[in-house]
Amino acid sequence: MQIDRLDLALDPNSGVPASRQIAEALKEAIIEKLVSPGVILPSVRDIAKALDISRSTAARAIDELSAQGYVVTEMGSGTRVCPHLPGQSEELPPRDKVHKTVHLSQFGNRLKERFDAGIITAKTAYVGPLLRELPLSTWRELLVRHCHAASKEESQYAPEPFGYQPLREAYASYLTRARAVKVSQDRLITFASRNLRLDLLARLLLNDGDLVAMEEPGFSAAREQFLANGAQIAQIGVDNQGLIVEQLHELKTAPRLIYVTPSHQAPTGAVMSMNRRKQLLEYAAKNQAYIIEDDYDSEFRYDGRPLPSLQGMDSNDRTIYLSCLWNAMAPVSRIGFMVVPDPLVEPLTAAKGLVERDVSLVEQAALADFINEGHLEKLIRKQRSRYALRRQNLLTLLAKALDTAYIAPESAGLGLLVRLNNHYEAVKIEQAIASSQLPMTSTRSYYAGVARDLEFILSFAAIEESDLAQRLGLFTAALNS
Repeated sequence: MQIDRLDLALDPNSGVPASRQIAEALKEAIIEKLVSPGVILPSVRDIAKALDISRSTAARAIDELSAQGYVVTEMGSGTRVCPHLPGQSEELPPRDKVHKTVHLSQFGNRLKERFDAGIITAKTAYVGPLLRELPLSTWRELLVRHCHAASKEESQYAPEPFGYQPLREAYASYLTRARAVKVSQDRLITFASRNLRLDLLARLLLNDGDLVAMEEPGFSAAREQFLANGAQIAQIGVDNQGLIVEQLHELKTAPRLIYVTPSHQAPTGAVMSMNRRKQLLEYAAKNQAYIIEDDYDSEFRYDGRPLPSLQGMDSNDRTIYLSCLWNAMAPVSRIGFMVVPDPLVEPLTAAKGLVERDVSLVEQAALADFINEGHLEKLIRKQRSRYALRRQNLLTLLAKALDTAYIAPESAGLGLLVRLNNHYEAVKIEQAIASSQLPMTSTRSYYAGVARDLEFILSFAAIEESDLAQRLGLFTAALNS
């Protein structure tokens, strides 16, 4: 191809750089098929000579065409026009002839089977605080503060395998005060993902076929994490005192892990009694099992102080403690924490480094200040007061609006467990929820076995009180229509 056959006259008065003019002219020639796909373009030297420009200008023109996908430069072969131009798709084979077989791992196959069966879904119900109820201006100021600091003193923001040290110190102090957790900063690890914590624990502590004891009903996300990693699940019943520890003694094989939510059992709301806590700790020590204590919303207890954590009561170092501030601060911060026994610190840190190098350091630094300056505990006090009142008002509204068979008595959490009487039709309930946009979610996913009919969690945190009354009215009207 000869460059002088193309309209590449340069206009020095156009205000457009010469390299851009050349690139646009060549692009137009390629699009108009004046230059065929696969044709070798003149060299940078030849373009520069023909147009009386510098080689660097000619090179910038070719680089721009390459970046846009019109040409490709190969060492020793020159610059060619791309066979498939941007915006032009290759001719693909019919979909029925496309290779569809994927050879998954055992892990992948287990996930696929449960996804195909509809057991695993992407649907979740948000029950956290309303964004406008959070101290956004304070949080914004802290983020800006540490963005500036990070730009000036980057060495102070270097990644740490455990997480940002000032945050670990601040949160360890908070857990000691609020939950009587026995923790030092070197046993506290930060995470960006709630489910990643369980996944790593399963990988480190479980072999295929190992037994995990779980509450029934209980968190489906935890159950699916363990199953995906090849575990067998022992379903342990729950009553008004939490996990029924006596059922653990009935197992033929002792579990490797025992996953519990003792502060506010999900979804029943039961609080594990002191006697049950002692029994569970004794069982774990005797059988060399690890307890995973998921303390996901212990901040939200409205009558009296919460019972001490299992981890704080454990003298045998068999408890892995999971904590987070998601229910208090989501979605502005989703940092989670894990307090681990000494023997697990190093392997867990190493495993975390393979899949999650570091949580946002600016967010960690902002959260450290948020705790140290007293904003967190101030926020939680306000939320407790607000949610206690909202919960009581919801109970009053429910008594007038719906025929309920049961409402969980525990004054804790961010929602009410409600069972409706069986004269309501399930299909009509779902339709009424959709039409009213009431934050009400079936507990079906919490059950590994047979789920309770007409059982729901009704959130009072994710909606304004005035809106709650209005939507409950719309719900009951649709239900009774």
